Amino acid sequence: MNGMCPYCEEFREIEIIKKMEKNIIRGIEIESEAEFSLCTVCGKDFATMDQMGFTLTNGYNEYRKLENIIFPEEIISIRQKYGTNQKTFAKILELEELAFKCYEQGTLTSKAVSNLIQSMDKPENFFVQFEKNKHKLTLHQIRKIESEIYK
Repeated sequence: MNGMCPYCEEFREIEIIKKMEKNIIRGIEIESEAEFSLCTVCGKDFATMDQMGFTLTNGYNEYRKLENIIFPEEIISIRQKYGTNQKTFAKILELEELAFKCYEQGTLTSKAVSNLIQSMDKPENFFVQFEKNKHKLTLHQIRKIESEIYK
């Protein structure tokens, strides 16, 4: 494949390479797969923005496995289980809406937030949190959630 080599400052034949890389994530050394581009002319490797994103995601996922932090897909699955959107679920959990949106998009949660969201997988836990905070919701949101809970 052809691409711009930042060292040669010209379009060159570029190979995609993957290798294991160590990074520090929240004070813990994590080894994960990283992706780089290799210029076949000068022999130097570099990473594009997409490759840096790939590497960061892999590092975060290894950290999640090691520290038992919830994955974004699990957050989405739990939220959808109760028929809620991000804004409503964040209100029920007493989390900032923007932060919750970021968690679903891959930002690492704290251990406490991870535990809270994981606990919502059990309907009895969700119901307690819902009852505590349903005064923050519209009647439409309440009815939609109740219809999911009582299915």
